[in-house]
Amino acid sequence: MSEPVRETKGGGAALRAWIWNLGAVAVLVAGLHCSRLPTLASAFRVPATPLDLTSGQAGRLWAFLMEARDAVPRGASYTVEAQDRDDEMTLYMLSLGILFEQEALPSSYFGVATPDSGDRARFVLVYGAARPRLAQARLVRAVGSGAIYERWAA
Repeated sequence: MSEPVRETKGGGAALRAWIWNLGAVAVLVAGLHCSRLPTLASAFRVPATPLDLTSGQAGRLWAFLMEARDAVPRGASYTVEAQDRDDEMTLYMLSLGILFEQEALPSSYFGVATPDSGDRARFVLVYGAARPRLAQARLVRAVGSGAIYERWAA
């Protein structure tokens, strides 16, 4: 003998749909909780630099270069120095667009020191608490997040 076929009512499909919907809502809530969505106040705030909304550190580096750019005369050579080699590389790359009327000479490039190039620069932009790698220089300007030095002519 065969077993009788059970007829199901639509209750099983409706229950599965509710479970899937609850699961989707749980994933959405977890994603929103972990996301980097701006607060309502910051969503309507105008950023100080073009990089503020993507990287706070890059925004600070940009602000330093904007403060320093008037201290380096047009056509003069400059280099950048920082304690962190990654910051130094980022400063160098950002400076190519900000100090475009000056000649950029890297002190390091992707973490590798390039003293032959950087040592020829007339101006040294020192970011943060880094000590300038200079033997003889005069302080041109101190800014909030660093300083600008000019090498003495040899």
